[in-house]
Amino acid sequence: MKRSILALAVLALLISLTAAQYQEPRYIFGGDANTSSAYMTGLAVGDVHNKTVKHLTTGLQCTYIRSVIMDANNKDIVFVADKERSGPYNVRSGIYRLDPGTLKITTLLYADSTMGWNYSQYRIMLNQDGEYIFGTRRVSGSYSSYHLMKLDKNNQWQLLMDRVGGGGAYTWALGKNCDTGNYLVSYNGTSQSANWKYPVLEIDIHKYRRYYTFSNGGGYTGYGWDGEYGKLQQNFATGAIEQIQGRSLNRLVPGTTARTTLYNCGWPAGWGYSQPSVFDLQSAPVKRHVQPGWIDSGSPVFQNPGVLYTENRKPYWSTGALYIPGATQSPTGFRYHDSYAFDFYRGRNIQTLKTGTGTWDLLISCPAHPGKVYTAVISLSGIRPGIQLPDGRTINLKGDFFTQLSMFGWLKPFFDAGPLKLDAGGEAVGSIDMSSLPPTGGMPMWIAVAVLDPAAPGGIAFIPDTFVFRLP
Repeated sequence: MKRSILALAVLALLISLTAAQYQEPRYIFGGDANTSSAYMTGLAVGDVHNKTVKHLTTGLQCTYIRSVIMDANNKDIVFVADKERSGPYNVRSGIYRLDPGTLKITTLLYADSTMGWNYSQYRIMLNQDGEYIFGTRRVSGSYSSYHLMKLDKNNQWQLLMDRVGGGGAYTWALGKNCDTGNYLVSYNGTSQSANWKYPVLEIDIHKYRRYYTFSNGGGYTGYGWDGEYGKLQQNFATGAIEQIQGRSLNRLVPGTTARTTLYNCGWPAGWGYSQPSVFDLQSAPVKRHVQPGWIDSGSPVFQNPGVLYTENRKPYWSTGALYIPGATQSPTGFRYHDSYAFDFYRGRNIQTLKTGTGTWDLLISCPAHPGKVYTAVISLSGIRPGIQLPDGRTINLKGDFFTQLSMFGWLKPFFDAGPLKLDAGGEAVGSIDMSSLPPTGGMPMWIAVAVLDPAAPGGIAFIPDTFVFRLP
């Protein structure tokens, strides 16, 4: 009897550790630029579970796509096209929105020469108002410099910070500091001297002041974070920036120490890889990184696309999953699938959208859980140490008095979690209303969501990544 109970307990634990740990395995990938018809340009969506791949930019010749994100509605795709190559490219040098259903592309911003910055857009991200933040190279005659820009909901651009890293500094990766809500920008310089080695700036989103939270790029051996591929993403458990760059899993901790290499990845036999990687859900018992990869298949040979998963703990196991295992011909019609842009398809689970002075919609999107009950709470104390669940998952929120109040709906109208039930599309809308309160000076507030299901381990089916919000 005791053995039977023990066996059932072990089985329950194994089930809980495999349920709802990560994002749905659907990914946007692509971004190569090549005039050869053998190379896939533009973007595609691959689905590991349903074993499908769909090329989204059919009939278009796209230059390098340096960055791709889901829009605020978690349905449309927004991407940045570079102008680094001449030739027959009809999608380049701008910011575009793609409807994956109709495949219609809308130009949000075309950076032509009349604007004075017609070259090399790189990373893009959404801010808490639902506006696009991006870095660009601005050209004036023979002189060029690099800036932090904003594109608002009316497609009007604004210069946020002139010469972010000084003259000649490329604005590389962008991110949001999970501990402050400020922007993170990595950049490089034209001279990699001892005083100029990939600093990482933190930029106050209200005052647009620079801080060297992670690295000032000089004064030590090594360098900060080049960030040419992928996002600036932190490990919620430590606050350190971590990402796979090439074959190396690297880390940069806050302070003045140099970047360190945690592990040189050894991929499964036969796998090739592309550069960008992203953190999967950080609520999972085992954090992992995901990046695009492929296996050479068929005759004639083509790159059969898929993804590589690398655990963020020793011994850093790596595994691969093809979108269409055993495919005898290319699922996109192209031979090569190098990727410069990569992200989760429909993975923007929590987003705020400014609706007026001191007011925001709280958008919750969990498409894989239609009709489910959810809860949304806040904290003013941070994300660490987090709330540990029996199955090993973590709600990345430090509970406090405001967490209790929001859990019972006692913070309305300042924080309204919404209907507490997702609609048939897995969507819900709450609100934040600070219009009647005095200014806080930019105090951070953290928002956590959990989708509930009695049949799920611990009654929790899904835990999106915590969202950090700066109060006005």
